[in-house]
This record gives sequence, structure tokens and C-alpha cells, in this order.
Amino acid sequence: MKRLLVFALCAVLTATLALPVFADVIWLPSQSESPFFWNHQDECELEQKRYYANSPEGEVALRKAPDGKVKARVDNGTVLYVSYTYQDWGMVDNPKGDGTYLWVALEDLTAVYDYRDFREEHPLTEKPEGMTWGEFTGETFLLWTYPGSGDWREMSIQWYDEESGLTQGQALEDWIQGYYTDENGLVFGFISYMFGHQDAFVCVSDPCNPELPAAPVMPELYPAEAKQTNETEDQEQSEEQESPLIPVLLVCLAVAVSAVLLLMLLKRKKRKE
Repeated sequence: MKRLLVFALCAVLTATLALPVFADVIWLPSQSESPFFWNHQDECELEQKRYYANSPEGEVALRKAPDGKVKARVDNGTVLYVSYTYQDWGMVDNPKGDGTYLWVALEDLTAVYDYRDFREEHPLTEKPEGMTWGEFTGETFLLWTYPGSGDWREMSIQWYDEESGLTQGQALEDWIQGYYTDENGLVFGFISYMFGHQDAFVCVSDPCNPELPAAPVMPELYPAEAKQTNETEDQEQSEEQESPLIPVLLVCLAVAVSAVLLLMLLKRKKRKE
């Protein structure tokens, strides 16, 4: 009886190892990458969403920390990926590409329309009756941000096993959580997770075509105007630029005073002689 129980437990564990892994490791920046996040991570919330820079000034300031010094500026319309938020601030990549992270006021951002917005406006349905898959060509198919977005990425079909007896489309259906049919009659399937790819749509009707009709949702943004002066940043920069000059000026002043005193002493000696 004990042997049978042990065998059953081993079988269950073996079966679970064969299941796909749906959990992703949550990334955290290091202390050198973002000192502020490191010291306040318990107060930060995971965001993982793209935003447009959008300020009435025509550009958006990126700071070392919330309300901290300005380290960079980006024009309106620049897409910023906010990985974490802290109160009314979002953490984004430093545009210098040095691996560090800066902070931007959320009020200066406008969200990029994505799958979450699409799903709120277009509820998913069950599998349409008589649905058929389009032709798969090559070794990849396309995953779309949302139907009509025009934004896609490739996904390999090397995982597909011909010996399963299923077509590529039938094998993909196990990953699909719901369907949407657009005004052109194209059927899309929503995939929440698939081998590292998250929250995307596959076009059931034409899975490999990058030229599908596109009508991306674009918010109204303030124009990217000529860069305007930020008094706080200018003041900080002027202080940083002037502060190294102060010791130099003091040294020059001391040298000048010493030279004048030396000349005065030499003149006095000559008069006495």
C-alpha cells in the first residue's frame, strides 16, 4: 500500500513538471540602478504599462527621484515604459541608455492604448461557430497588441509537435482564452500567456500576415514645442556650474592681495635705502 501511495505521488509530481509555467519572475532594479526605488520599494507598485510623454510645455522632465533634480528631458509623444509607480510618480528607463532609471510625474503622461483598454471596450466571446484557421507560413506567427493596432511581434512555432495529430491552429487554441471578430470579419484569439509572451492577440483568420488592416487608437497630445526654460533646473545647473568657481576665485583673490602687499613692502624698502 505504501509503495502504491509513493508511486502515485511521484506520478503527480512528474505530471506537474510537464505543465507550462505561467508565472514570471518580477524584476526589481538594483540600488545602483535606482537608489530611490531601492529605499522605497515597499511603497512602490508594479505598473508595466507604456505612456506617451504629454505636457503643456511640449516636453517632460525626468528626475533622479520624485521631486528631485532634473536629469533628462523628452519631447511630447515619446513613449515611456513605466515599470513601477510611487504615489504620483512613475519609474522609467534613463533615455541615455546607461541602465539607470529616472522618475516622471504621472500628470505629464498619457497612457498608450493597449490590450487592457481594448478588452474593456470589446468583451471576448466563445469560439465562433465554423471558425477555421488561416494558413501558417514559415516558422513564426504574429502576436498583436490588440486587433487593428498595427503593432505586432513574431512568435516561433518550433514548439509545435506534428506527431500530436493537431494542426498548428488547433494546438494554439489551448492557449486562447476568448475571441473577438472585427468589422472586417477577421477573428482574433486572446492569449494571456505563452512562452514568455503576455497579453496579446493572434489573428485566427490570417496568423502570419503583418499587413492586416490597422487603425490604432491615438490620444490627443500637446504638440512637442521648442524647449522651454525650467527655472528650477536652470537654477540647479547654475549652482552646480558656479560652485566649482568659488574656490578658484578665492585663490586668485588671495594671490592678488599677496602680490599687492609684496609690492608695497618692496617700495617701502627702496624708500628706506
